[in-house]
Amino acid sequence: MNFLSNCLNETYSYSHIEKSLVLKAQKKYKPVAKRIRSVPATLPKEFRIIRRFPSDPLEFLAPLPVCPPIPTSGERYTDDRRKEINVNPDQFLTEEEEKLVHWIIKTNEKAFAWNEMEKGAFREDYFDPIRLPVLPHIPWAEKSIPVPPGLREQLTNILKSKMEAGVYEGS
Repeated sequence: MNFLSNCLNETYSYSHIEKSLVLKAQKKYKPVAKRIRSVPATLPKEFRIIRRFPSDPLEFLAPLPVCPPIPTSGERYTDDRRKEINVNPDQFLTEEEEKLVHWIIKTNEKAFAWNEMEKGAFREDYFDPIRLPVLPHIPWAEKSIPVPPGLREQLTNILKSKMEAGVYEGS
């Protein structure tokens, strides 16, 4: 018995089956030949992300109403989406506070996306587009995973919708 086994036996009582699971969990996860070695290097200046504040982001926020209005449908924040969001699952908020939460969401509805087409990006005057440096290397190619014919149309539609939304770019 080693030190770890002694500690476990003193602290926990578990069966022989659980002991084998503990041993399997401690096994190496990949062979050394497949190890990826990081390259020690500094990030070049042209790839650094610089955060800027051209104006105060809180400057144009609308003041909170004392008596929030009854929630109404907006451009993105529709009645169906309002019903979908449970802002008070534990009944902790009062009815007026619930109205205030819905008013805040409706006022800032452009910040929320319910589908891929409504997603946006950070303003470039605050954040530059992210660029990733790549070291010169010989690219390796693996055979692509075959797509079952029954799923091909569904997968094609998913990829097209992602490309239309700007999530994926053509290579």
